Amino acid sequence: MIVGGISAAEVADPLCVITINDPEVGSYQNDDIFISWTTDNCMSSAYDVYYREGNCDLLPPLSWHTITSDLNDDEFSWESNFNQGEYCIKVEEDGFDGFGVMEDTFFIDNIDPNADANGPYECDEGESVTLDASDSTDNYGIATYEWFIDGVSQGESGSPYLEYSCEDGDASEPILLNVVDLAGNEDLDSSSITINNVDPWNCNIDGPVEVALGFSVEFSGSADDVEADLPLTYSWDFGDDTGDEGAEVEHMYTDAGVYTLTLTATDKDDGYCTDTHMIDVVEPTLLADQEVAA
Repeated sequence: MIVGGISAAEVADPLCVITINDPEVGSYQNDDIFISWTTDNCMSSAYDVYYREGNCDLLPPLSWHTITSDLNDDEFSWESNFNQGEYCIKVEEDGFDGFGVMEDTFFIDNIDPNADANGPYECDEGESVTLDASDSTDNYGIATYEWFIDGVSQGESGSPYLEYSCEDGDASEPILLNVVDLAGNEDLDSSSITINNVDPWNCNIDGPVEVALGFSVEFSGSADDVEADLPLTYSWDFGDDTGDEGAEVEHMYTDAGVYTLTLTATDKDDGYCTDTHMIDVVEPTLLADQEVAA
């Protein structure tokens, strides 16, 4: 199984243990290939490096080709000029044919992955949506996914999914997905997300239901909305062809009668909610008589 280019090592001879280390990321493209290894109980300080086409489990195996021999080091870098495909590499203790052997599979991958951002996406502000790149493909495997929302990176991840919080609408934001495979090849795909504004809710008027003519009366208004839309604008219609602005207002009616008071709470995106309140404006003497009778 190939993971990150070179698979987990398997020791062929217990007398001399050679362990091939994972290569540097990006060393599998048709550039210089770098490998290193550690040794234990090996009699020689020189090593031979070979390769052959196909992975190390390929049967029947193909012929070995020498990369370098009598190397007095525990690492080696070379320009492979290999074609696309899988290869088996072998590090062997020099002068001890069949002893101190280590084989591992690596691959040369010059084929870009296919990024698929899916979408378009839609959500309400204050909620979240899952961005899904699981339809992205690659011939060997994808290493990282990176989402950009409105040009801002959301960070790299090994998961094709991103839970994105829709903070403020109305808005339409471009999405860019960058997919990088195990060999460092990459591909881009674009999509978009529409964030819908949510109107304020729970509009409420607090105030008396009766007031004496000629006396001021106080009203207060409130409403809820997502944090990105706060503060709200409060507009009042007192029902007598006058109005005011603010969460707390004071008004004096000039004629007796029953009035319908209307509060409108509006967010910055022109979303709104309303509430109404009935108030009876009575002559002071009538109100006094009612209080005495009570």
